[in-house]
Amino acid sequence: MYYWKNGKYFFENGMYYIGRLINLSAYGEGIIYNKKDIKSNKNSIYYEGDFVNGKKEGKGKLFYDNGEYYIGDFLNDKRNGKGIIYHKDDSFKYIGDFENDKLKGKGELINNKFHYLGDIDDGFPNGKGSLQINEYNIFYEGDFVEGIFEGNGKLIYPNGNYYIGQFLNGEKHGSGILFSSDHTILYEGDYAKGEYEGEGKLLIKGADGVDRYFVGNFKKGKKNGHGELYEKNGKIICEGQFHKDKPEGSFKFFRDKKYTTFDIKNLEISNLKNIKE
Repeated sequence: MYYWKNGKYFFENGMYYIGRLINLSAYGEGIIYNKKDIKSNKNSIYYEGDFVNGKKEGKGKLFYDNGEYYIGDFLNDKRNGKGIIYHKDDSFKYIGDFENDKLKGKGELINNKFHYLGDIDDGFPNGKGSLQINEYNIFYEGDFVEGIFEGNGKLIYPNGNYYIGQFLNGEKHGSGILFSSDHTILYEGDYAKGEYEGEGKLLIKGADGVDRYFVGNFKKGKKNGHGELYEKNGKIICEGQFHKDKPEGSFKFFRDKKYTTFDIKNLEISNLKNIKE
Protein backbone atom coordinates (compact mmCIF):
# COMPACT_ATOMS: atom_id res chain seq x y z
CA MET A 1 0.00 0.00 0.00
CA TYR A 2 1.17 3.47 -0.81
CA TYR A 3 -0.42 5.86 1.74
CA TRP A 4 -3.33 6.25 4.15
CA LYS A 5 -5.94 9.01 3.89
CA ASN A 6 -9.38 9.42 5.46
CA GLY A 7 -9.65 5.74 6.37
CA LYS A 8 -8.66 4.58 2.90
CA TYR A 9 -5.41 2.89 1.98
CA PHE A 10 -4.31 3.98 -1.49
CA PHE A 11 -2.15 2.09 -3.99
CA GLU A 12 0.26 3.72 -6.40
CA ASN A 13 -2.14 3.10 -9.31
CA GLY A 14 -4.94 5.06 -7.63
CA MET A 15 -6.90 2.05 -6.39
CA TYR A 16 -7.65 1.94 -2.67
CA TYR A 17 -8.61 -0.51 0.07
CA ILE A 18 -11.20 -0.29 2.83
CA GLY A 19 -11.20 -2.96 5.49
CA ARG A 20 -9.31 -4.45 8.37
CA LEU A 21 -5.53 -4.07 8.65
CA ILE A 22 -2.94 -5.89 10.73
CA ASN A 23 0.63 -4.56 10.53
CA LEU A 24 -0.42 -2.46 7.53
CA SER A 25 -1.57 -5.57 5.63
CA ALA A 26 -5.14 -6.42 4.74
CA TYR A 27 -6.63 -9.18 6.91
CA GLY A 28 -10.15 -10.56 6.91
CA GLU A 29 -12.93 -9.04 4.82
CA GLY A 30 -12.24 -5.98 2.74
CA ILE A 31 -12.84 -4.19 -0.54
CA ILE A 32 -10.42 -2.86 -3.16
CA TYR A 33 -11.90 -0.07 -5.28
CA ASN A 34 -10.83 1.04 -8.73
CA LYS A 35 -9.77 4.63 -9.17
CA LYS A 36 -12.53 6.99 -10.30
CA ASP A 37 -13.80 6.70 -13.84
CA ILE A 38 -13.29 10.04 -15.60
CA LYS A 39 -16.70 10.02 -17.31
CA SER A 40 -18.87 8.91 -14.38
CA ASN A 41 -16.65 10.32 -11.61
CA LYS A 42 -17.46 7.16 -9.63
CA ASN A 43 -15.41 4.42 -8.04
CA SER A 44 -16.18 0.78 -8.86
CA ILE A 45 -15.32 -2.33 -6.88
CA TYR A 46 -12.30 -4.27 -8.16
CA TYR A 47 -12.26 -6.97 -5.49
CA GLU A 48 -14.48 -7.78 -2.55
CA GLY A 49 -13.69 -10.62 -0.18
CA ASP A 50 -11.11 -12.15 2.13
CA PHE A 51 -7.48 -11.13 2.62
CA VAL A 52 -4.46 -12.69 4.34
CA ASN A 53 -1.19 -10.74 4.63
CA GLY A 54 -2.49 -8.19 2.16
CA LYS A 55 -3.27 -10.79 -0.51
CA LYS A 56 -6.57 -12.10 -1.79
CA GLU A 57 -7.11 -15.39 0.04
CA GLY A 58 -10.31 -17.24 0.86
CA LYS A 59 -13.62 -16.36 -0.77
CA GLY A 60 -13.99 -13.34 -3.00
CA LYS A 61 -15.46 -11.56 -5.99
CA LEU A 62 -13.15 -10.11 -8.65
CA PHE A 63 -14.32 -7.72 -11.40
CA TYR A 64 -12.73 -7.34 -14.84
CA ASP A 65 -12.56 -4.32 -17.14
CA ASN A 66 -14.75 -5.99 -19.79
CA GLY A 67 -17.66 -6.34 -17.35
CA GLU A 68 -17.09 -10.00 -16.55
CA TYR A 69 -16.50 -11.10 -12.97
CA TYR A 70 -15.30 -14.05 -10.92
CA ILE A 71 -16.74 -15.48 -7.71
CA GLY A 72 -14.84 -18.20 -5.90
CA ASP A 73 -11.71 -19.25 -4.06
CA PHE A 74 -8.42 -17.38 -3.83
CA LEU A 75 -4.99 -18.38 -2.56
CA ASN A 76 -1.85 -16.24 -2.48
CA ASP A 77 -3.54 -13.44 -4.46
CA LYS A 78 -4.62 -15.77 -7.31
CA ARG A 79 -7.71 -17.72 -8.26
CA ASN A 80 -7.18 -21.17 -6.76
CA GLY A 81 -9.81 -23.82 -6.06
CA LYS A 82 -13.43 -23.69 -7.18
CA GLY A 83 -14.98 -20.72 -8.91
CA ILE A 84 -17.28 -19.25 -11.53
CA ILE A 85 -16.59 -16.64 -14.21
CA TYR A 86 -19.69 -14.74 -15.31
CA HIS A 87 -20.37 -12.83 -18.52
CA LYS A 88 -21.32 -9.19 -17.96
CA ASP A 89 -25.00 -10.17 -18.44
CA ASP A 90 -24.59 -12.46 -15.38
CA SER A 91 -24.74 -15.67 -17.42
CA PHE A 92 -22.13 -18.38 -16.80
CA LYS A 93 -18.87 -18.33 -18.79
CA TYR A 94 -16.89 -20.91 -16.82
CA ILE A 95 -17.68 -23.10 -13.83
CA GLY A 96 -15.00 -25.29 -12.32
CA ASP A 97 -11.45 -25.56 -11.07
CA PHE A 98 -8.68 -22.96 -11.00
CA GLU A 99 -4.97 -23.28 -10.33
CA ASN A 100 -2.62 -20.27 -10.01
CA ASP A 101 -5.07 -18.00 -11.84
CA LYS A 102 -5.54 -20.46 -14.71
CA LEU A 103 -8.58 -22.53 -15.66
CA LYS A 104 -7.31 -26.00 -14.81
CA GLY A 105 -8.91 -29.23 -13.63
CA LYS A 106 -12.55 -30.11 -14.24
CA GLY A 107 -14.78 -27.43 -15.67
CA GLU A 108 -17.55 -26.18 -17.89
CA LEU A 109 -17.04 -23.52 -20.60
CA ILE A 110 -20.17 -21.78 -21.88
CA ASN A 111 -20.91 -19.08 -24.49
CA ASN A 112 -23.33 -18.54 -27.37
CA LYS A 113 -21.14 -20.57 -29.74
CA PHE A 114 -20.37 -23.70 -27.75
CA HIS A 115 -20.76 -25.58 -24.47
CA TYR A 116 -17.88 -27.71 -23.18
CA LEU A 117 -17.81 -29.98 -20.13
CA GLY A 118 -14.72 -31.91 -19.06
CA ASP A 119 -11.00 -31.63 -18.40
CA ILE A 120 -9.43 -28.16 -18.61
CA ASP A 121 -5.78 -27.11 -18.76
CA ASP A 122 -4.66 -23.49 -19.13
CA GLY A 123 -8.13 -22.48 -20.25
CA PHE A 124 -8.41 -25.07 -23.04
CA PRO A 125 -10.19 -28.43 -23.24
CA ASN A 126 -7.44 -30.96 -22.53
CA GLY A 127 -8.13 -34.60 -21.78
CA LYS A 128 -11.65 -36.10 -21.73
CA GLY A 129 -14.69 -33.99 -22.41
CA SER A 130 -17.82 -33.25 -24.44
CA LEU A 131 -18.45 -30.29 -26.74
CA GLN A 132 -21.67 -28.97 -28.29
CA ILE A 133 -20.96 -26.56 -31.17
CA ASN A 134 -24.13 -24.51 -31.57
CA GLU A 135 -23.31 -22.88 -34.90
CA TYR A 136 -22.96 -26.20 -36.72
CA ASN A 137 -25.25 -28.23 -34.43
CA ILE A 138 -22.66 -30.96 -33.93
CA PHE A 139 -21.68 -32.78 -30.76
CA TYR A 140 -18.32 -34.34 -29.89
CA GLU A 141 -17.36 -36.53 -26.97
CA GLY A 142 -13.86 -37.84 -26.45
CA ASP A 143 -10.23 -36.74 -26.24
CA PHE A 144 -8.98 -33.15 -26.60
CA VAL A 145 -5.52 -31.61 -26.95
CA GLU A 146 -5.37 -27.81 -26.48
CA GLY A 147 -9.00 -27.42 -27.48
CA ILE A 148 -8.81 -29.66 -30.57
CA PHE A 149 -10.30 -33.12 -31.18
CA GLU A 150 -7.35 -35.49 -30.89
CA GLY A 151 -7.29 -39.12 -29.84
CA ASN A 152 -10.45 -41.25 -29.68
CA GLY A 153 -13.92 -39.80 -29.85
CA LYS A 154 -17.48 -39.75 -31.11
CA LEU A 155 -18.75 -37.01 -33.44
CA ILE A 156 -22.49 -36.59 -34.06
CA TYR A 157 -23.66 -34.64 -37.12
CA PRO A 158 -26.86 -32.56 -37.51
CA ASN A 159 -28.55 -35.29 -39.61
CA GLY A 160 -28.03 -37.84 -36.84
CA ASN A 161 -25.16 -39.67 -38.53
CA TYR A 162 -22.19 -40.25 -36.24
CA TYR A 163 -18.54 -41.25 -36.36
CA ILE A 164 -16.66 -43.27 -33.75
CA GLY A 165 -12.91 -43.52 -34.08
CA GLN A 166 -9.63 -41.67 -34.09
CA PHE A 167 -8.95 -37.96 -34.55
CA LEU A 168 -5.87 -35.87 -35.23
CA ASN A 169 -5.72 -32.06 -35.26
CA GLY A 170 -9.51 -31.78 -35.23
CA GLU A 171 -10.16 -34.18 -38.13
CA LYS A 172 -11.03 -37.84 -38.52
CA HIS A 173 -7.67 -39.53 -38.88
CA GLY A 174 -6.73 -43.16 -38.32
CA SER A 175 -9.31 -45.93 -38.06
CA GLY A 176 -13.00 -45.32 -37.52
CA ILE A 177 -16.60 -46.16 -38.33
CA LEU A 178 -19.27 -43.88 -39.78
CA PHE A 179 -22.87 -44.74 -38.86
CA SER A 180 -26.21 -43.53 -40.15
CA SER A 181 -28.80 -42.19 -37.69
CA ASP A 182 -30.40 -45.66 -37.61
CA HIS A 183 -26.98 -47.19 -36.66
CA THR A 184 -26.26 -48.71 -40.09
CA ILE A 185 -22.54 -48.77 -40.88
CA LEU A 186 -21.89 -46.43 -43.81
CA TYR A 187 -18.11 -46.72 -43.82
CA GLU A 188 -15.58 -48.66 -41.78
CA GLY A 189 -11.86 -48.28 -42.26
CA ASP A 190 -9.02 -45.82 -42.53
CA TYR A 191 -9.17 -42.02 -42.59
CA ALA A 192 -6.67 -39.25 -43.26
CA LYS A 193 -7.42 -35.54 -42.76
CA GLY A 194 -11.15 -36.21 -42.52
CA GLU A 195 -11.45 -38.33 -45.69
CA TYR A 196 -11.48 -42.02 -46.52
CA GLU A 197 -7.85 -42.97 -47.06
CA GLY A 198 -6.35 -46.45 -47.03
CA GLU A 199 -8.43 -49.61 -46.70
CA GLY A 200 -12.12 -49.56 -45.98
CA LYS A 201 -15.63 -50.89 -46.48
CA LEU A 202 -18.22 -48.50 -47.95
CA LEU A 203 -21.98 -48.92 -48.16
CA ILE A 204 -23.22 -47.99 -51.65
CA LYS A 205 -26.86 -47.03 -52.11
CA GLY A 206 -27.90 -48.41 -55.49
CA ALA A 207 -30.15 -46.52 -57.89
CA ASP A 208 -32.21 -49.74 -58.04
CA GLY A 209 -32.83 -49.52 -54.31
CA VAL A 210 -30.43 -52.38 -53.52
CA ASP A 211 -27.56 -51.70 -51.11
CA ARG A 212 -24.12 -53.07 -51.90
CA TYR A 213 -20.68 -52.88 -50.30
CA PHE A 214 -17.37 -51.80 -51.75
CA VAL A 215 -14.32 -53.23 -50.01
CA GLY A 216 -10.95 -51.91 -51.07
CA ASN A 217 -8.62 -48.96 -51.23
CA PHE A 218 -9.41 -45.27 -50.95
CA LYS A 219 -7.57 -42.03 -51.56
CA LYS A 220 -8.83 -38.56 -50.65
CA GLY A 221 -12.32 -39.88 -50.07
CA LYS A 222 -12.62 -41.78 -53.35
CA LYS A 223 -12.27 -45.40 -54.42
CA ASN A 224 -8.72 -45.74 -55.66
CA GLY A 225 -6.74 -48.91 -56.31
CA HIS A 226 -7.99 -52.48 -56.01
CA GLY A 227 -11.54 -53.04 -54.85
CA GLU A 228 -14.35 -55.58 -54.66
CA LEU A 229 -18.11 -55.07 -54.85
CA TYR A 230 -20.37 -57.34 -52.77
CA GLU A 231 -24.06 -57.92 -52.32
CA LYS A 232 -25.38 -57.42 -48.78
CA ASN A 233 -25.41 -61.20 -48.27
CA GLY A 234 -21.66 -61.29 -48.90
CA LYS A 235 -21.73 -62.66 -52.45
CA ILE A 236 -19.07 -61.05 -54.65
CA ILE A 237 -20.24 -59.17 -57.73
CA CYS A 238 -17.02 -57.92 -59.25
CA GLU A 239 -13.44 -56.96 -58.53
CA GLY A 240 -10.95 -54.72 -60.22
CA GLN A 241 -9.10 -51.43 -60.30
CA PHE A 242 -10.49 -47.97 -59.58
CA HIS A 243 -9.18 -44.46 -60.08
CA LYS A 244 -10.90 -41.46 -58.49
CA ASP A 245 -14.13 -43.42 -57.98
CA LYS A 246 -14.22 -44.70 -61.57
CA PRO A 247 -13.43 -48.27 -62.73
CA GLU A 248 -10.17 -48.26 -64.64
CA GLY A 249 -7.97 -51.27 -65.45
CA SER A 250 -8.59 -55.03 -65.30
CA PHE A 251 -11.91 -56.35 -63.97
CA LYS A 252 -13.69 -59.59 -63.17
CA PHE A 253 -17.49 -59.80 -63.16
CA PHE A 254 -18.89 -62.89 -61.38
CA ARG A 255 -22.12 -64.66 -62.28
CA ASP A 256 -23.09 -68.11 -61.03
CA LYS A 257 -20.15 -70.43 -61.88
CA LYS A 258 -18.75 -68.15 -64.53
CA TYR A 259 -16.91 -64.89 -64.56
CA THR A 260 -16.17 -62.34 -67.21
CA THR A 261 -12.86 -60.56 -67.52
CA PHE A 262 -12.40 -57.24 -69.28
CA ASP A 263 -10.37 -54.08 -69.31
CA ILE A 264 -11.99 -50.69 -68.85
CA LYS A 265 -10.71 -47.19 -69.50
CA ASN A 266 -12.71 -43.98 -69.83
CA LEU A 267 -15.78 -46.18 -69.28
CA GLU A 268 -14.99 -48.14 -72.48
CA ILE A 269 -14.70 -51.95 -72.22
CA SER A 270 -12.16 -54.03 -74.16
CA ASN A 271 -10.68 -57.58 -74.12
CA LEU A 272 -13.96 -59.10 -72.98
CA LYS A 273 -13.69 -62.82 -72.11
CA ASN A 274 -16.17 -65.24 -70.53
CA ILE A 275 -14.56 -67.91 -68.38
CA LYS A 276 -16.04 -70.95 -66.60
CA GLU A 277 -14.85 -71.75 -63.13
